[in-house]
Parts: sequence; structure tokens; C-alpha cells
Amino acid sequence: MTQVQLEALKNTLLASAQPITAVTHRNWAQKIIDELYNVTSRGKVIATTDVVTNTQDGDLALIVRGADTKLVNKDALNPIYRATQDTSPGTILIDFSNRFDAIITGTAPITSPRTIGFSNATLIRKFVFIFEITTTAAYLDMPSNVRMKSLDPRWNSSLKRWTSDYATGVFKMEGIFNSTNWLIEISESNFV
Repeated sequence: MTQVQLEALKNTLLASAQPITAVTHRNWAQKIIDELYNVTSRGKVIATTDVVTNTQDGDLALIVRGADTKLVNKDALNPIYRATQDTSPGTILIDFSNRFDAIITGTAPITSPRTIGFSNATLIRKFVFIFEITTTAAYLDMPSNVRMKSLDPRWNSSLKRWTSDYATGVFKMEGIFNSTNWLIEISESNFV
């Protein structure tokens, strides 16, 4: 959607005071989310008096406050996606649901080796995955595009394998995606 089209949509919405259906253009997503963060960082927030209009696919919202209009990704209205992930199967497929930021919590202790995978990660910028390991025989095999700190003795970069270093407990995995690789860190000690 061009700036001219957005302006026309705004004027139509303001004139009619009725919800308008817009279209999603994913290449605007980062610009849109940055603009909303910029607005909220100046102390402006979405108020209950604002008109929020859903789009056809539900990913974007048009927010009207007086003469000011913002087209935003709905993740920006609640920027952190929180979900649970089944950690009992041999392959743990962490589903980001095409969100920008995510906190995912494992539902079951990891008791044996697991393979980690990522799905619906087109828009993800960063994530946290909380998991529990209850036996030192468990380890995590990561995708080929995962990078971890070379000084972490639990990481075998040639096998793409992380071991808990003979510790059990709750661990926190944090990662960002740089358009090519996942840059991941796992807490040095477990949380007890």
C-alpha cells in the first residue's frame, strides 16, 4: 500500500466513520512496526477511544485517532507472542506463528535427545524458549543454520548439538535471526 493509498483510505474512513477493509503488504511490516514503537516511545498509547479496523487477513490494523492514522501490524498492539510448545516428541518444532517477538515455554521435561526445528518464522526478530531437562542423557540437535558462542563448551558446532553439561533443571534459550542464521544463547546455568 503506497502512502497515497493509505492517505485515501484514511480520508474514506474518517468521512464514513465505518470500518474499512485494507490489504496486507508484508514489505511494509518493519516500517509499520517501527513507526508504532516510535509513537509509543513518545508516550502515546492506543486508547479505548481509538477506532481499530481489522484487515482482510487479520494481520494489520488501521488505527484512527482524530486526524492521525496508523496502519500497524497487530503484533505491535500486543508485541510479544506467548505460547506453549509440546516438548515430548523427538522433534520439537518451535512455532512462532509468524510473530515478531515470542516467548515459548516447553510443556514437558526433556528426558532424551531431541531435534529442534523452527516453523512460521518469516517475521521473527527474537525469541525466548524456556525448557526443562531432567536427565543428563538429553541433548538438543539444532538446525544447520544455528550459531552459538564458540566459547560455550556445551556446544558442538560441527554436530550442531547442545548438551546440558551434566546439569539438569530449567534453561532459557534466546535467539535472534539475522536473515541467514539463528544466533542462539542458552543460559549458562539452570534455574532451580
